[in-house]
Amino acid sequence: MRRISLTAGLVLACVAAVAAPASAQDDIGNDYMCFDSNEEFTPEQQVAGCNTMIRGGNLPDEDLAAVFAMRGWSYQELGDFPAALDDYSEKIRLQPDAADGYGWRGSVYLQQSDYEKALADYSRAIELGPDAPDVALWYHDRGAARYNLGDRQAALADYDQALALLTDDPMFYTDRGYVHFELEDFPRAIADYTQAINLAPDDAANWNDRCWARAVWGRQLVEALDDCNEAVALDSASFSALDSRGLVHLRREEWDLALADYEASLDVETSASAYYGRGIALSRLGRERDGEANYVMATRLDPAIAETYAGFGMVP
Repeated sequence: MRRISLTAGLVLACVAAVAAPASAQDDIGNDYMCFDSNEEFTPEQQVAGCNTMIRGGNLPDEDLAAVFAMRGWSYQELGDFPAALDDYSEKIRLQPDAADGYGWRGSVYLQQSDYEKALADYSRAIELGPDAPDVALWYHDRGAARYNLGDRQAALADYDQALALLTDDPMFYTDRGYVHFELEDFPRAIADYTQAINLAPDDAANWNDRCWARAVWGRQLVEALDDCNEAVALDSASFSALDSRGLVHLRREEWDLALADYEASLDVETSASAYYGRGIALSRLGRERDGEANYVMATRLDPAIAETYAGFGMVP
């Protein structure tokens, strides 16, 4: 996730609030640890600094809310989600009309796969902060919540809105591409993966995503092979890229090459797709018994794998 960014005004207000006592140096040190703007401290140190500031009892609500937010962030980094939720909820209690608290709490709910609560918090954040610096991320993350709740069209609308506000994040394009892919709108999925590649050309996963979309679509197979070759060149241990290239070779009736890719994929990681693809390649090469053994292995891992491959037009 991204580092929480508090406005400079809040940070300066917090420094001013703690600088007055005689023990100013200790207070400033705690402030530096709590907010950690230079990323010098561990999350445990950040929590300790925030604890001291909260126990001081001399902060106005606006600054205290910022301290709870930062401690919540540190707890979130530590994976202590209940503590993070408590702190973000306290921040919201102190500032119920501030959008950021809902956005941060929503991010914890999203990490916990509590998609209904994430959806509610992101919706409230967007309502309160339509012009906030993080509103594009809130739209994206609300889209992720909706996607996981099974509402693909609503997720797509949120991803569209996120990309209307922020056009240089490759993750936004890949996530929207996944929705287009699942809706079998392959041209739009490929267009999104292309944008992700343009923004992050060294990320093998982006090349693999575009290869897989083209392979499943069954079109642009020359381009698909180029995409998978690039993905493998960037990450030779990517079992998913090898698996994708195996499907491209099946589509092109290059049975030996498909077999080699599926076997290389299985050398890296066991997957139903690679077993099933290897089974098809073996069957096409006349090794029916070996093919059947691979179908059995694939079905043990994923009982629906035959149906999935049939959807690609690939059957034993």
